[in-house]
Amino acid sequence: MSPPGGSDSNAGTLSQPFRTIQKCATTATGGGTCEVLAGTYHETVTPNSGITIEPFNGESVTVTGAGPVTGWSRYSRSIYKSQRESAWQRHEHDVCQPCVRRPLPE
Repeated sequence: MSPPGGSDSNAGTLSQPFRTIQKCATTATGGGTCEVLAGTYHETVTPNSGITIEPFNGESVTVTGAGPVTGWSRYSRSIYKSQRESAWQRHEHDVCQPCVRRPLPE
């Protein structure tokens, strides 16, 4: 689910945050900082070299490459299975919170 106002086509400001950490991590240049708002981010992040990624105002942030697994069905007795193709597949739509980059563009 996407938070209100969080979109990777936004400017990356506090009032117009990116949806994913990855967008900030590839937009920020060397010496720049991505400040991440509180929440759990289900994504893998590969940042540009020389940037800092940190929580905004010391908020609680969790980054996990694991996405939720749904669609469970009984396989046999007490064994269940899911139809998910890959447990390591990246699902950007699972991202729950936006992030901003610093310095803020004017």
